[in-house]
This record gives sequence, C-alpha cells and structure tokens, in this order.
Amino acid sequence: MRRIVYDILLILSIFYMPFWFSAVLAVGGAWYFPAFYELPLAFFLIDIFYAIPERRFFSSLSVMTLIGAAIFFIIETLKKKFLYSK
Repeated sequence: MRRIVYDILLILSIFYMPFWFSAVLAVGGAWYFPAFYELPLAFFLIDIFYAIPERRFFSSLSVMTLIGAAIFFIIETLKKKFLYSK
C-alpha cells in the first residue's frame, strides 16, 4: 500500500513539481523500496515531458533516462553491499 501511494505521489510530482523534486523522490524511493523500477521510468517520463536537445549531450533527449538507469543500478548494488535490502 505504501509503495502505491508513493508511486502516485511520484507521478503527480512529475506533472506538477520541478524535475529536481521528482528526481529526489525517485532516488529516495529507490533507496527505501526493494527493486524500485519506477526510478528509470520516472526519469524517462521527465525526459519525455521536459527534455530539450542540448549540444553538449550530442543533441540527445534521453540523458535523464540514462542517469536514472545508472542511479538505479548503483543504489541496488549499494543496498546489496550494505545489506539494506530484504
């Protein structure tokens, strides 16, 4: 039940809050919940709605998605090392 409420808050924050607020919520959820696959999905949605091509990233629109996937794998690895996951 907590995860569903957290997912709803995360989706609403993507639409109504700044992108950095949604990113912090997604990273916090990844640290708290086991296998929080919503993190790369949230960063993908942020890319879809708010990304603009920038020259320094080779005009790519999927920068946040790649960052979200990297953060997801880093957090999952750290949770396994520190035995926080169940």
